[in-house]
This record gives sequence, C-alpha cells and structure tokens, in this order.
Amino acid sequence: MVFVRRSLWLFFGVVLSVSVVAIPLGCGGDGGPSPPPLTLTLHDASGRTVTEINEETLPTLFAKITGLPPNKPFELMLYRDGQPLYRDAQGNLQPITATSDEKGEIPAVVLFYDLGVDPQTGFPTPASGSYSVRIWGSGVDRLISFTVRSRSRRQQIPGHPPTIWIVRANGAIAGGSIPEGEPVYAAGINFPPNRKVRLYVVSDKRGWNAGIVPTDLVDVTGAIEEVTTNSSGEITRTLVWASAQPLNGQRDFDLVANVADENGNFDTKYTPGIDAVDADLTTGFTVQLPPQPIIRVYLASDKQGNYRDFFSPDETVTIWVNPPNRPLIPFMMVKKYICPHKETWNYGDQLVDVTGRPEWDLVRYACLNQYLYTVWAPPLTPGVYDPVIDVNQNSVFDQGDILGKPFEVRGVKPKRIFVSARFPFIDPNGETPVTAILIGENDRPMTGQTVQFSVADSGASVNPTSAQTNQQGVASTTLRVGSTGGITVRVRATAKVEGVTVTGEAEVQVRAYGGINAIVRSKR
Repeated sequence: MVFVRRSLWLFFGVVLSVSVVAIPLGCGGDGGPSPPPLTLTLHDASGRTVTEINEETLPTLFAKITGLPPNKPFELMLYRDGQPLYRDAQGNLQPITATSDEKGEIPAVVLFYDLGVDPQTGFPTPASGSYSVRIWGSGVDRLISFTVRSRSRRQQIPGHPPTIWIVRANGAIAGGSIPEGEPVYAAGINFPPNRKVRLYVVSDKRGWNAGIVPTDLVDVTGAIEEVTTNSSGEITRTLVWASAQPLNGQRDFDLVANVADENGNFDTKYTPGIDAVDADLTTGFTVQLPPQPIIRVYLASDKQGNYRDFFSPDETVTIWVNPPNRPLIPFMMVKKYICPHKETWNYGDQLVDVTGRPEWDLVRYACLNQYLYTVWAPPLTPGVYDPVIDVNQNSVFDQGDILGKPFEVRGVKPKRIFVSARFPFIDPNGETPVTAILIGENDRPMTGQTVQFSVADSGASVNPTSAQTNQQGVASTTLRVGSTGGITVRVRATAKVEGVTVTGEAEVQVRAYGGINAIVRSKR
C-alpha cells in the first residue's frame, strides 16, 4: 500500500499566505453571462478564517469554495511547485472529489491534516514552496494559489491564539487517533509565558470558538492536570490520561487548555482567544481499537453531522467516519461509496455506487468532519443503501474496508393535517374558502400530495373534492352550505401518503334565520 508522498506534509516553521484571486484555466470567450465569482477561503480546525499560518501550530486546513454550480461533482488537486501531490494506493495521481451543495458551495474540504507532520511517523518533515489548488468539473476550471514560507520556531506568534494538541507516548503527533489503552499527552505553544494552565479532556463538541455550545469544562479522566508554561509560552509534553478508554460508548474527545488570569485564578469555562482547544470543526481525537473483521458502523449523516437511518428524497447525504476501530492509514486517499443494501457482504463483492461515482477523499485514522460536504445530492432515489469506505481503493469489498449501517430513502410519511375555514360563520346558502396544510414526519410542509375534502351535512358541498398541495404544503377547496340555518358543518381533509393516513377537520357555523344574519343584513 502506497502512502501520499511525504513532500505534501510540510515542515515545522512555515508561514502560509493565501492569494484569494481565482485564475481561470483554458480558453476564454466573449458573449454570454459571466459565471458566478468563484472564491476559496482557508479555515483551520478551530473554524477561523486564515490568511497566514505558522506551521508550528500543526493546523488542519479546510478550503471553503463558493460560486460553483449547485449539486455537481468537482475534482480538487493540490500542487506544490507545480507538481500534483494527491495519489491513490497504487501511486497514481488521484484528485479529491467533492459535490457542491444546493447553494453551489463546498463548505469544507480538507486540503491537508496536521500541516508539518509526516503522516507515517508523526514527526516533522520539510517541504516549503508555492502551492495551488485546482478545481475542475461542470464547466469550472480554476487555480487558486498560496505560498508556504519558512519561519523560525518557538516564537510567540503575534495575534495568534494559544494552540494545544495531542501527543502519543513516543512523542509523535496523534493525528486524530489514540489506540485504546494508550496514554494521552498534551503539548502546546503561544500561551502567556510562565502562566498556570489546566488541561481538560472533555467530550467532543462543535462550536467552541463560535460560542454555540455550552462551555462549562467537565473532565472525563477523573483528574485535571495543572501545569505552568515556560518562558516561551510552551506547554511541554504532559500526561493527561493514563489509559484512553471509551466512556459510555463515547470515543470522541477534545483537549482543552484553560488559562489562569494574571493572578493565577481559574474559571471553569472555555473562553475563545484565551483558552485553547485542539479541534473545533474536527474531533480532537478518537479512541480506537485495532482493526477488526466486518463490523457495521455509523457512516451516513446529514449536513449537521447527525447520523441518520432515514432520509427523504429532498435531503442531502454526507459521510462522517470516526470508526471505533483503526482500519485507516493516515493521510491516504479512500473511496466513499453509496451501494445498494445487502444483508451480508462477502470479501470480493463488487462495489457499485448509486450516485453516479464514488467520492475520493483524504483521511486520517479517523476521517473527522467529512460530513461538511455532500456525498449524495437530492433528489435521492428511494431504497435501502449501505455506505462503504473502500480503504485500498480497489472497487471491491475486502478486509480493511469500512461497512456502514444501512439507511433508507423513502417518501416522507405524513404526521398531521390542519384544516382552516376563512369564514367560520356564514349565512345559509353561503360559501367560504377552506385550506388544509399537510405536515410530514420531518415537521416540514409536504408538497405535491393529494388531499381529499368531504363534508357530512347533506345540504353542503365542497369543490373541488380533491386538490394537490402547493410548495407551502397547502391544498384548497370551497365549502358551500345549504339553506338550513343554525347548524354546524364539519369539513374533513384526508391525505394518504406512504401507507399512512392523516385526517383533520374544521367547523363552520351556519347562522340561523332571524339571528345575527338579520342584524348584518339590516345594516347593508
């Protein structure tokens, strides 16, 4: 098995600056509308937009791309000094493939993990130079450039928050994964010099630096380590967990450094810009077992990273891999498949992707937040499917591949229907518009469904007796009542979708002769 070339993974002490200019490749032409502006911005694992990075911080870098045609596949190739870098298991050039969402965006595709770390050893490796990302497909062919420059190590980095990361027992960078039972160490830079810091291992969360999650710090290891940074603001290698273990089935964790104030006092909350977390958009680290035989794990997720067993045809499927065992080789390409469901998979079974092509992606031991971009764009075809990670990229299911738990695509079942009459009181022989809104089990209006209207009173009628719901999930009819006054007429709306029937009613009262209708008429 061939690893991605070492020249991709850059040496400590490098500054990365980004040119935001998108340079079109190929022929131009006159006439026709201009394509939407294509932009690429870089983000680190904490979610911050970056234009300059000190490589000493070991960042994982995501590219956010906008201005693409929606729901289309694209290839991305990273170049260094003009030479393409991504390769498959056989050593052949192989771009990353990703699908834009309905807004024409790829919200976050990883260009590289742990910049400056050799993926095979976890230790530094040199490689500075001129870099560019080529984006190709669906009429787009653009080149985005950035530069990686050398910079001396172990300096305070002005304007950059403190940085913390996980280290293994041998001093290597963990790369997002700690084997179960191994000790966990922490190291960091750019903290205030000679300052007290408490180190927490906490359950994995998203949004630390955006302030969108509770920030109270609760350590899962049973002990909070307190250290003092050196005169350069470094945290030297410190043991924070004697033996990494899953807790209540949870294997994903974050490392947080809580910095004391100048008087040495601590709070118990995470403060962006002062405290540090090893990851935000990504998982800090996953506690993993050795490789195992076939075992189904959760892979299919929605755009928020929630694992799902069911999708409606108008939803988007993504894949997020944080497997409990350790089948992946860090920083190599894998293929992500959505296959027709099989109760039993055997080694040697052919992998056939139902979306039109498998996705090529760059991974660590744990794939982290790959749910951030689309794998299957709507409309989805109803059926039951198995997501599969083809680790050795041979288009065959074999030992070492990751088999996902099945998910179903089906039409949304109705949950309830609400009926409303515009005029709840009408005169004999009068009429009123009646509407019904159909709500699905996903609590969204259901479009294009048939609603049947009926009325029990023999002197009343509805026209039409059936109607299709519009884009707001609304179907309409008109109720006309008979000559009998002083009664209540009930209008019923019924919808049957995916074998489930829902019914709703609205009451319309017919005024009695000589009652309020007479008063109303007298004032006309």
